[in-house]
Amino acid sequence: MYKISETPQVLIDCQVSKTIDGVLVNWDVREGVFPRGLIDEMFESFTEYIHNSVFDEFWENKLMINLGSNTRKIRKKINDTEKLYENKNLIESFFMRCRKNPDRTVLICGEEKFSYSKLENIAATIQTRLLENGIKKRR
Repeated sequence: MYKISETPQVLIDCQVSKTIDGVLVNWDVREGVFPRGLIDEMFESFTEYIHNSVFDEFWENKLMINLGSNTRKIRKKINDTEKLYENKNLIESFFMRCRKNPDRTVLICGEEKFSYSKLENIAATIQTRLLENGIKKRR
């Protein structure tokens, strides 16, 4: 069977034709427009979707199109961000960093930059003022 499709303004042209053996589904894709491997993954998901459409329950459920296997692997790797942290509260961690990196910039507000030591001094000043005005530490 020979067919020609000429749609220069289209990036992906999905063609469906009835044949003696069933249905022929083809994608004409403009070369050099999509990242390498993307169209193969998209077509893999598309064909899985088409194959699943022959089952009755397919039409009773929400539309679900699965990601391609390569994309699933990449996302699993990227999202694998579990990390064990020491059991410290925010204040302990802040003061530990103040001791380790006193001159490191920790905050930028507009044009002004604050180092750990400068921010520690500001926090200490606020604490002193609160205590002077009758605010007590929680026990």
